[in-house]
Amino acid sequence: MTYVIASFGLQTAAARFLALLNESETELWSAASAIFILTLVVTTIATIAFVVLSPTLSVYFTKTTEWTFAFILGAFWVFSGTLALVFQAFVQGLRRYKSIATILLVSRLALIGFTFFGLYFFDSVETPILAWIIYNTIVVGWSLGITGKRILNFRGKTEIRKILRYSIPLGFAAMVGVIANTIDQFLVGGYLNALALGVYNAAVVMSGALSLVLFTPLVTALLPEFSARVDNESEIASGLRLAIRFVILATLPSSFILAGVSGQALEIFAGNRVYLSGITALQILCLLFVIGSIQGVFTSLLQALGRTLLIMIIGLLSVLTVTVISVLLIPIYGITGAALGNALLGVSGIGIPLIFTRKYVRGVGQFGFYSKVLVSSLLSFVTMSELANRISSSPFTILPYTVIGTGIFLILLRAFRTLNAEDKKHLKNFLPISLQRLISLL
Repeated sequence: MTYVIASFGLQTAAARFLALLNESETELWSAASAIFILTLVVTTIATIAFVVLSPTLSVYFTKTTEWTFAFILGAFWVFSGTLALVFQAFVQGLRRYKSIATILLVSRLALIGFTFFGLYFFDSVETPILAWIIYNTIVVGWSLGITGKRILNFRGKTEIRKILRYSIPLGFAAMVGVIANTIDQFLVGGYLNALALGVYNAAVVMSGALSLVLFTPLVTALLPEFSARVDNESEIASGLRLAIRFVILATLPSSFILAGVSGQALEIFAGNRVYLSGITALQILCLLFVIGSIQGVFTSLLQALGRTLLIMIIGLLSVLTVTVISVLLIPIYGITGAALGNALLGVSGIGIPLIFTRKYVRGVGQFGFYSKVLVSSLLSFVTMSELANRISSSPFTILPYTVIGTGIFLILLRAFRTLNAEDKKHLKNFLPISLQRLISLL
């Protein structure tokens, strides 16, 4: 999270400007060169500050200076992580989506492998930090191979002021976003106890996996694609309609299925039945996950339109919303109240974008489609919950219940004739040949 702030919105600027200027090779690489220079300056300052503060951070968090070296390693994690974010955004802005997928797959495998074997052989807290540095280095090196020396040696006219005007509000928005996404945890720790905080954190981490596995891959292409079509209102409107349609189609059933096996998932993830007190919190976070996903689509559109100051304002309103809801509900309902505040965070972030993007929203209100997906997902969730309550909630049931829930959703999807010809065509483009027959059956 620290290097998301340290990048100060430059990763978003990279994706937007490279996609926006794709018809002019000179302007494109001028912008890329300027963003690269700004990134080096900003992340170097952040890294030096982190190194200087390492002894203080060690004392604050561990009550000793013995862990200072770990925090110094963390500073290089910040440096490499910021560069990785921006270089990945360069590839994203060039619309090389298959390259991004390959880079992330290989680098994450390296991350997992180094962490596993490093901890097994060395049993050191520095190992995961080094693993992340290796991950970031692979991302930067591979991305640099795609962009080539053009990003290092180009000496064209740069538009640094324009880039800074765009990225600075996003930098502040990132800081606000960190507060918005963690304030509920601070309030749980303040109002409740350490056990409640541990249980709630487990629920938050598990629901957050939905963003990593589902939402992030789905919206990777949105910013550059919206940016490349910023002057074509009808194409953006069409893209927004499809984006919301497929985000709902992917996130709604997946989040409801996770909610249906929330008890088993918590027991497997946390390894202790005491965490089962977080089932309701996890279910709330999952069942309302789609709200934040829709907000993310509108955020990508605002980024493409250059409305970064508005994004910062929305972030501030989100902090205010989640703080008020959490302060009101946590003392009464405990971690369930915190989960409600967290899940409703996206509501405050949808209203304002709708006002400023209303000319692109035509055709988005496909309520028949949304209702069918919702009912199919809800029946899957109810079935899985009943199986857990009446038959068994053993961790070993997570796989068969997931298969049952998925099967029910797919059967209902076909029974309701939810997908049209256009949906099937787009889905086949995303799926491997071996799974395309499944789409035809739906």
